[in-house]
Formats: sequence, structure tokens, C-alpha cells
Amino acid sequence: MKYSQEFKEKIVQKVLSGQKVSAVAEESGLTGWSIYQWIKQHSNSTMTVERTGPRGLSFKEKHRLLLESQTIAEDNIGEWLRKNGIHSDHLIKWKKEIEDAMNKDSQEKIENKRLRDENVILKKEIERKDKALAEAAVLLTLKKKYHYLWEEEEK
Repeated sequence: MKYSQEFKEKIVQKVLSGQKVSAVAEESGLTGWSIYQWIKQHSNSTMTVERTGPRGLSFKEKHRLLLESQTIAEDNIGEWLRKNGIHSDHLIKWKKEIEDAMNKDSQEKIENKRLRDENVILKKEIERKDKALAEAAVLLTLKKKYHYLWEEEEK
């Protein structure tokens, strides 16, 4: 799994501040070997913030770039794309990703509403059946004690 440079730096800073590697590893779910490698890279100054290109961007960064691209004049868009290290196809792809995510959210909301409604119906049904069961238990008890109650009145 790839970790961001910020995450690696944060882990290294914890160790450099005095925490034990084993404690940091257990807390963060990493291996001690990884942390030692990051410390080594940090001490050799080889741990640099490297841009992984469009693939390494978070959803928020993609959204920000997509919004920013809308404000750029068409004459300057090529320069802006080169400056940010992306291609115009990336913008199209990201727009589709965002639209798909929004559709997924709305579909999830619809499904959640359906499940909530179904849950209400099932709770009402359980409540009705509980009442019927309690009534049946009372009737059964009365049936068993019927003879006992009437026999005492006759004596």
C-alpha cells in the first residue's frame, strides 16, 4: 500500500519526538521495518514530496482542479494543464467520476429511505404479533384454570 508523504513525515516525526518505533507501529498499524525505512530516507534527505501525477490525486484535489479549470480562459487552458501536470482527458474523466459519485449518493439515499420504510412496517408487524401472542397466552392460561375457577363456585 502506498502512503502519502505527509503521512510518512508524520510517522517519522512521532519517532523523532521520542516515541518508540514499536509503539508507533502498533498505533498506526504499520510494520516497524517500514518505519525504519522511512526514518532512513528522512535522515538521508531522500524522503521528498513527490507528485505521483493525476493518479495520485485525492478526490478533493481532482474536484478542486476541475472547478479551477472552469475559471481558466480557453486560450490559457493548455498552459494551465501543463503547469498542473494533467491532460484535458483527465478533466473529462474526473467530471464523470464526480457525476457517478453523485448518482451513487442519490441511489443510496433512495435505498436508505426504502429500508427505513420497510423497517417501520416490520416493527409494526412485530408489535401486532407480540400483542396477539400475549392475548393467546392469557387465553391459554384462562383455559387451563377454567375448570378450577368454576369448580370452586359450585361447591
